[in-house]
Amino acid sequence: MIDLALLRENPEKIKESCQKRGIEIDIEALCQLDLEKRKLQKEIDSLRHEKKLASPSKAREIKKILKNKEEEFKKISEEFFEKLSKIPNILLDEVPY
Repeated sequence: MIDLALLRENPEKIKESCQKRGIEIDIEALCQLDLEKRKLQKEIDSLRHEKKLASPSKAREIKKILKNKEEEFKKISEEFFEKLSKIPNILLDEVPY
């Protein structure tokens, strides 16, 4: 599987390697999913912290919101990793195509 740091720092290299192999993958959409996934993770972490500090009645409200966010996170994560798993290894510059 492709390193996430490489995807975040140098998506053009991945895109170029896929084009050399003749594989069509929307790297921009994959990067967008990654951003959404990370944003949701931060929201979930924040809600969990808020729930710990909240009163029992407020904690129940937060729990409902948290459940929805976690379901959304799971859906986005599954889609992200499914698309990520379809990306082949990066070709070395020395490899002819």
